[in-house]
Amino acid sequence: MLNERNRRTAEKCGILPLVEKLQADLMTIEGVEDVDFDLDGFLDNIPYVIFLPKYNLPMDGFYTRRKAMLREILEIAARNGLVRTEDSIEDYGEHLYIVTELRKETTT
Repeated sequence: MLNERNRRTAEKCGILPLVEKLQADLMTIEGVEDVDFDLDGFLDNIPYVIFLPKYNLPMDGFYTRRKAMLREILEIAARNGLVRTEDSIEDYGEHLYIVTELRKETTT
């Protein structure tokens, strides 16, 4: 669920439909239980969409499932106009931390 702060930021910066669609698309991936965002960069004209998918995968075949899930996450991000940055994708056990940049043509 998009928290109120991120909703206001996304709305102010004109990216609310994108963020809501990205969240809905990510929620269709097997294992993804929630998606949180950090959109504070937009307040400083830095077009980074940072998102944190919360996931829960069974231990049976965990690494294969995690790899497939991450591939789907990145494909969905790309389809929504987001380009992965050079930042590492961090895995905090049940959350991934993914930094993407919004393509300029998506915002016009």
